[in-house]
Amino acid sequence: MKDKRKLIREILRYNPSENSFYDLKEDIDLSDKKAKAKFVKHVCGFSNSNQENDSFLIFGVENKARTLVGATWRDDSFFQSLLATHLADCPLVTYDNVIFPDLPHDKFIGLLTIHANRKTSCLKTSILSFPKGSRFFRFGSQTLEEKSLPNSSLPSNRETLEEMYRHSKVSLDQLIKEILEFQKKTSPGYFPSHIVFNDQYVICYSAWPNAHPNSPDLLTEVTISLINENVSLFISAVDYVRIQTTNDSFVVTEMAHLYYLGQNHFIPRRETVFHFFSNSDYKVEKKFIFVPPKIQKEDSDEIVSRYEIFLSQYHDKSEADKLGLAETLCDELLVSYFSGNQRAEKYFLNYLNGEADGCIAESYHKALGIYEKNKKKEF
Repeated sequence: MKDKRKLIREILRYNPSENSFYDLKEDIDLSDKKAKAKFVKHVCGFSNSNQENDSFLIFGVENKARTLVGATWRDDSFFQSLLATHLADCPLVTYDNVIFPDLPHDKFIGLLTIHANRKTSCLKTSILSFPKGSRFFRFGSQTLEEKSLPNSSLPSNRETLEEMYRHSKVSLDQLIKEILEFQKKTSPGYFPSHIVFNDQYVICYSAWPNAHPNSPDLLTEVTISLINENVSLFISAVDYVRIQTTNDSFVVTEMAHLYYLGQNHFIPRRETVFHFFSNSDYKVEKKFIFVPPKIQKEDSDEIVSRYEIFLSQYHDKSEADKLGLAETLCDELLVSYFSGNQRAEKYFLNYLNGEADGCIAESYHKALGIYEKNKKKEF
């Protein structure tokens, strides 16, 4: 088992500049096609130049001074999906949100590991100016197309990485210190706990219990860390979560919170299972399990009619009168759409004629996120 925090420190000490097996980034920019193409290009280059060893992209580090600035928590499934879409013979990649004590609790150093891949990756689709079939390689601190490579051979990084991994092993003393540190930093009201799996892996977690009066098993403000590797497995200040454990697994079920027909409803939307094996290995399995709720046609029609009346009176109502209805009608319109009411979808997408703000906008964007992810079948 490797302590990811130690590994990052080993990498940062190695060389004063990026080279053929790692690169430092202050943040992750995947906001447009150009940024995504650049990211895919870099991963392809690192994979092809390091077929016998892992390589890395490290996020949340200022490049020149090598100071830790931190990045926001990210789910690695996005990176895997993006790369699998654009790369043939795509390498296995994993993304870890690595905890550093000097950073705020909601900031991490992102470690994207591009695992050794015996095959040579290339673009399976054209991206911007890069045509299908393009192959990239990492040479020094540059990512170059195959045709632009110098005549000199690519350096081997295998022995260097093996030495770094050797220095990054987990010690029992450090493991105990990390457990105590987690408990020390967590408010007693969040009931910090730890669980040991197969006498090897330790998960620490904390949460605000009884998050909703009608569902006492739900938690919120959840933090889950794999202490052996100093990585954050899950962090959320707002999501409702249910946690279950077995002898060799830790299960986190994220819930969609919708209000309709006068009641709060919590619907399982995504399940993340951490499987721990006796051979000192573990696997993460994620499933999108959301089943859209449905209501009777007469209830759906009544909701749409109620929204039409409310919309016609929206600007004439006082803030106190409109606040509650405006926060819940978006959920009800969404459920009406799930039930087959097309008028509800039109109203939902142009909710309050685009004039929602404050806590109303917050409630609407939560519902909009459910709508968009369900449309993509990724929820």
